Amino acid sequence: RALRASIGAADDACVGLYCGSLYPDKRLELMLAACEQVVARQPSFRMVVIGDGPSRPLLEQAMQQPWFHWVGARRGREKAAWFRASQLFLNPGLVGLHILDSFVAGAPMITTRDAKHSPEVA
Repeated sequence: RALRASIGAADDACVGLYCGSLYPDKRLELMLAACEQVVARQPSFRMVVIGDGPSRPLLEQAMQQPWFHWVGARRGREKAAWFRASQLFLNPGLVGLHILDSFVAGAPMITTRDAKHSPEVA
C-alpha cells in the first residue's frame, strides 16, 4: 500500500508496470502512447517503469506527467513489491523472464503479437 501511495495511486486505481531494460526492441514509445490513451479514459491510472538503459531519454517527457513514475533499476524484494502493487504488466516489445515475475504476482501481461519475443512467450 505504501508503494501505491508513493505514486499517488488511490486504492481502486489501476497501476501498470513495465520492468526490463530500456532499449529500442522494447517498444517503449508504443507503451507510452497506449498509456496516454488509458489515462484519457481512466485519469486515476498510474504507470511505473522499472529499469534503465539507452532508451531512457524516450521516457523523459513522460516523467513530467503525474501518471508516470520511473523508479530506475530494482531487484529482489523491492522489484517484487512493485509487481505486487500493480494490476497489469505492460511490455509491448521483446518480452523476457520478467513475465514470470508478473505471473507470480498475479498481474497479467499485456503485449503485442508482432513483437520479438523470447521462447517463454513465443
